[in-house]
Amino acid sequence: MNVEQVVADARARAAADEARLYPWSQPGESAKEMLADLRERFGTAPDKQRAPCPALREDESECDGLSHRVAPLVSRQCGLIHYRNAKRELADLLTTLFAGRVMTDPLGDCLRELLTSRPVDGLPLLLTVLDVQRAKGFRGQSGHVGISGDIGCAKTHALLCLHFSALYSGVRSTWVTTARLEDIAKRRKSYDDVTVGQAEGELRTLRMASILCFDDLGDRHCGRNDEPGNSPIAGVLLDLLSAFPGRIFMTSNLSSEQRDKHPDIGRRVNSRLTADHRGVPAMGAKLKGTDQRKASARSYLERTAGDE
Repeated sequence: MNVEQVVADARARAAADEARLYPWSQPGESAKEMLADLRERFGTAPDKQRAPCPALREDESECDGLSHRVAPLVSRQCGLIHYRNAKRELADLLTTLFAGRVMTDPLGDCLRELLTSRPVDGLPLLLTVLDVQRAKGFRGQSGHVGISGDIGCAKTHALLCLHFSALYSGVRSTWVTTARLEDIAKRRKSYDDVTVGQAEGELRTLRMASILCFDDLGDRHCGRNDEPGNSPIAGVLLDLLSAFPGRIFMTSNLSSEQRDKHPDIGRRVNSRLTADHRGVPAMGAKLKGTDQRKASARSYLERTAGDE
């Protein structure tokens, strides 16, 4: 075989390998075009016909589905990423609470509409609290929110409405359960420095949120000590809230007096949960009625009985 032909074939194979392994280096396609192609393939390409991203801030001009442009070479992560993550994380809870119902985006609006049909005492005041918070928006606002009442009276439903409304507007809101607090408390007591460090790191991550949504505080007693505010969870809450500058949205089956006496809460924690925030008093609502979990389950069975 001709030596020149061998060299030409080798160069052709090398060029083909380079095009396959390093496509962004090819002159026919820029890095921007490559990124646009990847976004289209993975379903994150911006749609020029859609409405502007609801999480855009005043100093941001464009959303590509992943980030917001602030300046030609400066961008921020799109706030809706947290919204989509929360939908996945709370999918089981949403399915349990709203079985048989179609949930559409934005979830905050959908949950607000579903709440109007809940037959509980105190619903008008609750809707007023939600509407005031949602109308003001969540960025840069002040004031805590507390919702208390009987078991199964739409408290978690209302908290989910606030949580997803805040996330959809681009404000970072974090859902916190007693189980999560208990896990942090256990890890803080570990003899392993790495485990303790991870627990402290999670507390720092929680403090980075603009809003903390505490669902069903005081729903269990996780310590052995019955003295108010003396359990490991109370210690976690106290350390978390003492250095947390953001807002607190909270639901509980307990009254304020009962929270003062609860081992996992106590007076010092309850004081921080219901305190004024940046000079703005906390808003709240108290609900009363029958357990809607049982009523909604019976209603769902009645609706679907005729389909079988």
